[in-house]
Amino acid sequence: MKLDLFNLKSAEKAFFAQKLKCNFFKESDIGTSFFHALMSQKHMHNFIPAIQRSNGALTTSLDEVGDEFVHYYQNLFGTSSSTTPIDDVVIHSGPCLDETHFDFLLAPVSNDVIKKALFSIGNDKAPRPDGYSSSFFKKSWDIVGVDFCVTVQDFFTSG
Repeated sequence: MKLDLFNLKSAEKAFFAQKLKCNFFKESDIGTSFFHALMSQKHMHNFIPAIQRSNGALTTSLDEVGDEFVHYYQNLFGTSSSTTPIDDVVIHSGPCLDETHFDFLLAPVSNDVIKKALFSIGNDKAPRPDGYSSSFFKKSWDIVGVDFCVTVQDFFTSG
């Protein structure tokens, strides 16, 4: 595990060094102290100098800090934790919706609302997992609009 941690740390250092070189060539800078300070600052931000061990002692040894992380997550692996059941008294003692708000939230979603929501999304947003962006649905609304609305409404009724 120590060797793996060391190798990963070395790979991370090499990655950031390469990234610094790419920025250098991209920005046509001469590797000024600004870029070196930027990389050093990022490294110090991600660096964990000390950790409290499971026995309560504080350690600053890089090896022991790494070992403590590995030990902690090894102990978590394969364990289950129980959750406290929901207390109905707590839920009902807080603020609740009145009947009108409740009915409004459970009302069916209209096709106009669905179309308005879709057309409010920017064309340059990331595509969905299936590869289709909002721009596709907007441009082909006359063809796919009905199916799109049915799908969204089905989501609201069945989840």
